[in-house]
This record gives sequence, structure tokens and C-alpha cells, in this order.
Amino acid sequence: MAEPAVPPGTRWRVVFVATFGGAAAAMQVGKAGATLPLIRSEFGADISLLAIYISLVSLVAALAGAGFGLATRRFGLRRSASIGLLSIALASVLGAAADTASMLLVSRSIEALGFAFCTSAFPALARSAAAVRQQSLVMGIWAAWMPLGVALAMALSAAFLDAIGWRGIFVLSAIVPLIALAALWAVVPKPPSATPLPSSGAGAILHREVITLALVFEQKDFRYVHRLTLSADRLSLIGGVRRSDRQSEQSLVLTRDKR
Repeated sequence: MAEPAVPPGTRWRVVFVATFGGAAAAMQVGKAGATLPLIRSEFGADISLLAIYISLVSLVAALAGAGFGLATRRFGLRRSASIGLLSIALASVLGAAADTASMLLVSRSIEALGFAFCTSAFPALARSAAAVRQQSLVMGIWAAWMPLGVALAMALSAAFLDAIGWRGIFVLSAIVPLIALAALWAVVPKPPSATPLPSSGAGAILHREVITLALVFEQKDFRYVHRLTLSADRLSLIGGVRRSDRQSEQSLVLTRDKR
């Protein structure tokens, strides 16, 4: 996926949606600490298991951050953010329905994957919406995603934990990412599909970029032009299989100099 062009003016709606999406992901960090005593009393889990439960989100993001960054580049920012928010919402619902500690850990693992997608996609989305002169300001706004999300989870827990229990807090933690997802789809347009260019042979080449280098040597009555053409084919479809490709072509052109 190519780097998004920096717009002439900051698209503030995209910046705030990206920050809200990050906060929706960060809620999953805050809800774990707020609901932990009730979860422990219900399942009777030991401290080591609960420590794994709390740290799983941060652990996956730390160990697989580079991989999720590459995946985000592959899928695109809007799609990656959508995958992250949907995964978090699904995991929260599964966690609310969990009847064993092991099932709760499974839901937390899915939540960790969604969290990693969100933290890879949303800062890049915010930065892509910023004008050059305002990039520092935009990234400063984005930096509020974690404290904002944790504070939101704590506030919801303080207000509703006694009334709806930890399972109800998990359901609320699924609703907020869905609201963020709806805002994302409303504000960030779907990227256009690539149109294949015609080509000969078994496949079609998309997004062709050609760089031509020419070296000219003159000797008596002849001019030798050595042209090296590099075709940076970002995407090719060969026999129905998608793969990245880079091809090179060399040609030698001999012309007679008119004197």
C-alpha cells in the first residue's frame, strides 16, 4: 500500500475519529483492571492466570507490533482499523458470555489481536489526515487515546459495575468500538479499487511505474544509447495468484548520426 498523500488542510474529523477509535481500543485495558476483583471471585482464578489476562493485550502488541504494521500496510488503514474494532467488539461479547477462565483467556487473545490492529492503523490514519504544518499538533491529539480510553472504562465501571456486573461492563466495552466503527465508515471513504491494465501473457499488471535511465556514448558516426528501464510493478496477477514483483528490461538502441 502506497503512503497516503498529505492533504493541503488537516481533516479534523478523521483525526478525531482516529483518536476515538484508539480510545475504544484502550478501554479494553481499563476494563480489565476495573473488573478484575469480580472476575477473580467468580472463577476463583489464581494470581498468575489473572496477570496473564491483564498483560496479554500489551504483550501481543509489543511482540508482534512489526508484523501488524506490515499487515496494516497490506490491508490498508481503513480496513485494518475496521478489523481491529470488530475483533475487539466480538471478543468483549465472548468474554461477557465466558463461563470458564480459559474461555475468558481466549476472548482476551482475540481482543489483543484487535488492539494491535487498532494501534497500528489509527495513528497512521491520523497522520495521513494532517497538514504538514500541523502534524505535531495532530499527533499530540492522538497521544490522548490511551488515557482517554482507560478513563472512559474506569468511569463506566464506577457508574455501572454494581448495577450490571462485570459482564455488563464487557458488553458496554463492545458497544463503544462499534460506535467508533460506524464513525470510521462514515468519515473515512472506502479506497477505490485498482483497475487492471491490459497486458500480454498469463496475467495483468497493476500500478506500473517505470523509471528509465539513459546513457549516451558517441563514437565517430554512431551514437550508442544504452537505456535501462526498471519497471516497479507493485502488484501483479499471474495465473490467479497475487504476488509482488519487480521486473527489469534492458534495451540497446543504435542510431546513425546525421552529419
